[in-house]
Amino acid sequence: MAMMPVSATRADHALAPYHPPFASTYSDGEKETVSARADPGGDEVRMVAAVSPLHLLSSAPPLLCTSSPLHLLSSSLPLNRPEQTVSSLPSVVRNGIRIDGLNGISLPLRRAAWTITDQDPRTSCSSPGSAEQDRMHQPQRYTRALGRAMLLPILLLTLNGTAQDRRVVITIDDLPCAGCAEGTWAQVTDDLLRTLQAHRVPAIGFVNEHKLYQGGVLDSARLNLLDRWLEAGMELGNHTYAHLGATAHPLAAYEQDIVAGEEHLRPLTERRGSPLRYFRHPFLQTGPTAGYRDSLNAVIAQHGYTIAPVTFDNDEYVFAGCYAAALQARNDSATKRLARQYLDHMVGSVRFHEGQTASYFGRAIPQILLLHANALNAAHADSLLSWFEHEGYTFITLEEALQDPCYRLPESTTRYGYSWIRRWQEAAGLRPLWPPEAPNDVQQQYDALPKR
Repeated sequence: MAMMPVSATRADHALAPYHPPFASTYSDGEKETVSARADPGGDEVRMVAAVSPLHLLSSAPPLLCTSSPLHLLSSSLPLNRPEQTVSSLPSVVRNGIRIDGLNGISLPLRRAAWTITDQDPRTSCSSPGSAEQDRMHQPQRYTRALGRAMLLPILLLTLNGTAQDRRVVITIDDLPCAGCAEGTWAQVTDDLLRTLQAHRVPAIGFVNEHKLYQGGVLDSARLNLLDRWLEAGMELGNHTYAHLGATAHPLAAYEQDIVAGEEHLRPLTERRGSPLRYFRHPFLQTGPTAGYRDSLNAVIAQHGYTIAPVTFDNDEYVFAGCYAAALQARNDSATKRLARQYLDHMVGSVRFHEGQTASYFGRAIPQILLLHANALNAAHADSLLSWFEHEGYTFITLEEALQDPCYRLPESTTRYGYSWIRRWQEAAGLRPLWPPEAPNDVQQQYDALPKR
């Protein structure tokens, strides 16, 4: 059957911060082809998937199922024909190197991002309406359908140059240290702060005060680690005392955890002349019902806090747990492999959320990245921050980011914790796509770790 054009657009309105490429989709009734080029005479990049229908510049998720064993970004995007394998792909696609005719832009892929799977997609695909399969932002695996990346935004971001207004806030949770081995807390803190200062990042760290205690007694050395953050010019925020999730705890208990989370933190910040003004929800859970969420928002405001959202959400904690275990086992090859996989995942996650932002807002917004104070970032945040700089990002404060009107948009009500971009889309009646997740082997290794 001949391929019939479905739609074509120049997409200027949806990607104002970028150079608008020409994009189109075609359907033969069984599969969709998405193609794009940087200019009318430029070379074309094409992706094919068994999709019906694919909505251009829409956040409604297409059902992407294909017999192809090749999937991009941890089984997230079927690429090219079903019979193709990694070795048969063109080198420019296989290796993610520069493509002539596309403004010298490289595909945002790395070889480490490819995975081969024999899984039958018919058993792993879910309908676009399966909203209850939402991922909880905590160490549990929710199997999601193959092919949940958005084809067109990935193509558009591949073809486009640097955004005009790329800004990002670096936020770091679970201070003073997350999953750190005993005796390494000070080193992790110093290495992380040294990296942040080297890149001139005005970061903010969110504290769980229960970690300041050992055997029920306040540990002055751990409290001193927080002081090092302030001395380094960073800001601190409240992440509750015991890291309680809103979904599983009543509002009264949650409020008590907020208050307990500032017992030592507030006097410390006041002595340094740094106001304690931001609150980060554990697990990014903001309340399972609209009533709970609204009441919790009022409680947070009553205690003088502004909520710290997250837009660049990711599975960093999964890699960090496996990395810590590899360090403890002194498995150098595993730590190196996990570091590479982690950085590839972070790039893929940022690319995904950039695409979601572009298709929803039609402009760049100041993004907020979630990281944790762990050994993985102490060793490899330098590479991640260097990548952001290479992509043209400027590091800004949380205060600067929250001035953007997007952070005053309505949010969806959910039991789960995920990016605010998704919350805004859901509140607008859309069914957003799922972001890239950790590779199966890393997730399985993480799931097998003993939980504290």
